[in-house]
Amino acid sequence: MASPSAHAMPEHWTELIAAKQQKQLCWEELRALQSACEKTCGKTQVAECDDCYGKALNRMRQRYTASREREWFTQRKAFLHELEELFQEAMERKRSLEFVEARIESEKEAWYRWVLRKYPEFIAVSEGEARQEELRGMLDDPDRSRQELVGMMLEGVGAPAGWPSSVAAFAERVVAARGDAAELKRLYVAEFFLGRPPRGEVMENAQKYLDEYRASASLTLEDPPATAGRAPAGQDGL
Repeated sequence: MASPSAHAMPEHWTELIAAKQQKQLCWEELRALQSACEKTCGKTQVAECDDCYGKALNRMRQRYTASREREWFTQRKAFLHELEELFQEAMERKRSLEFVEARIESEKEAWYRWVLRKYPEFIAVSEGEARQEELRGMLDDPDRSRQELVGMMLEGVGAPAGWPSSVAAFAERVVAARGDAAELKRLYVAEFFLGRPPRGEVMENAQKYLDEYRASASLTLEDPPATAGRAPAGQDGL
């Protein structure tokens, strides 16, 4: 039998990849702004130049409040409204950029906890009732960091081979595809439907979903297969 994919939730890859792409684009533009500020304004730090600092903050604000991609924060409307106000306060020098970034990280941690609650199977597959209770307690404890949660989850379900480098490498390959539909499909087929090299066999019970995915130009990994009311292989066993 082929080994299962290291990545168990295809529906969150859209959010992950969009986030990586938009973050990269944002930082490229901010670096260009920094370089331009140094050449034209004579400032080594953007924060020292009111005009360029405002431009930088506005670009960072747009990164979240004007994103057209589906990202982890897209449906968190109250947070986005709050973020608009925080960036305005930062523009007026009433808030530090560090404060705004810390608030973003806090919200991302809340999103991560939400994902774990949405998929209670993560806890159910952890060995031992005591471990499961500890995990449930951590989800409700704001003093436990996201890093602690990740560590505890991996102890319970087992870290995929090569994690986290394998996850990062796959995400980078998807970003590098730059929306090429054929290349993206090839990457997703290899990652979510096939076992690990060297054999790379189709995973057990996945062939009909793979055939449907390959045959459709519009079907995404998030779409329920027409052949069954369940998601594609790779989510089994969650």
